[in-house]
This record gives sequence, structure tokens and C-alpha cells, in this order.
Amino acid sequence: MTNERQDGWLPVDCHAHTTFSDGELGVAELLERARERGVRASVSDHISSYMDSAVTTVNEVRAYLDALDEYDVLRGGEFCWHDSLWRALAGSRIVSGHSTRSGCRMVSSCMLSPVAFPT
Repeated sequence: MTNERQDGWLPVDCHAHTTFSDGELGVAELLERARERGVRASVSDHISSYMDSAVTTVNEVRAYLDALDEYDVLRGGEFCWHDSLWRALAGSRIVSGHSTRSGCRMVSSCMLSPVAFPT
């Protein structure tokens, strides 16, 4: 099954969780499942200082984004406005010295307002 049109466009799943938070699949497995279904995956795990199954610190966010750089995948994070971690990320130099295929790191909140961190 494929959803790819003749012009190369694929639908994108903008909200897939992996074993970085509360998902059941690792990144490679998630990407394979998405390919099988004709969808481009966007890994968007929980990034939260108070959840057990989440990326919980600024350093863990760095490691998460670095790990995702190994894959051809759209990347993001699910934040909640009441969690202070997103404020710590906004004030950090989280992308300093890091590169990505797309030239930026995308992070979105549970309020669906994207914020790009240029590299």
C-alpha cells in the first residue's frame, strides 16, 4: 500500500511516539511501519520534566535530537505549556554545534504551535 502521489508527496504522521517516551517501537521500527503504510513519520516524543516515560532534561533533549539525526525523519517534541522544561530549552544553547539534515530542529507543543531552533 502506498499513499505517494505521482509528484512524490506523502502524508505525514505528525505525532508518533517511540521508546524515547511512551511509544512501543524504536525509531527504526516506527519508520519501517510508516513506510509500509505509505506515510512519512514525524517522531514527536513527550518532553516533560514530570512524566516517567519522557525525555526529562535539557541534556536528554540534546541526546534525543542527536539520536534522531541518525534517521531521515521529521523531529519534534510534545510539550505542555504548564511544564517548565520548555522554558529551560528556550533559554539553552541546545542546538549549538549540532547539525541536522533539515538545517533546523523542530519542536512543537501540545498547543500545536511550532517553534524552530535554527542550527
